[in-house]
Amino acid sequence: MRPRPDFADEGSVLLSGAVKPIYRPGLPIITGSKGAASNPRSSMPLTRRTCSVLVVSVLALACSACSSNNEGKIVGRWKNTSPFEGAPVGSVILEFTSDGKLTMSLQNTPVLTSNYRLSSGDYISLSDVKVHVPTADSRDRGGRIKVTIKGDAMTWVEKGSTMQLARDK
Repeated sequence: MRPRPDFADEGSVLLSGAVKPIYRPGLPIITGSKGAASNPRSSMPLTRRTCSVLVVSVLALACSACSSNNEGKIVGRWKNTSPFEGAPVGSVILEFTSDGKLTMSLQNTPVLTSNYRLSSGDYISLSDVKVHVPTADSRDRGGRIKVTIKGDAMTWVEKGSTMQLARDK
């Protein structure tokens, strides 16, 4: 007399679509092709649980690592409070719009327009940079810029140059 099967589909499951598993009651191993083995009573539920926890943990970590410290703080007009590349205090204005556009003006004349995207941490990424000054080279602009915002104060670090700004109210 054959013992009662442990699984409803015992004897009908095929591994890899071609190999019929060998299962004998009392043996904890199901063997398939090329020595593949697993214990259906303990390792499968543990593996599923472990994989679920691992996937959720990785996704949570990835989402937290990708979040920007500047979310909800960068939009608006910012005026320099320190000299920057020869420009006097109060003459450089950065305007960030909510649709991802940046305009840099020098003494109320636009000198640079770009698209910006918030990156992880204190970084933003500039793309489609257009420089409106004939002596400047747009290849020198763009990429990742470190932007740290604390209250109404911003620090802009670009290729070793640092500019302090304040929110223009």
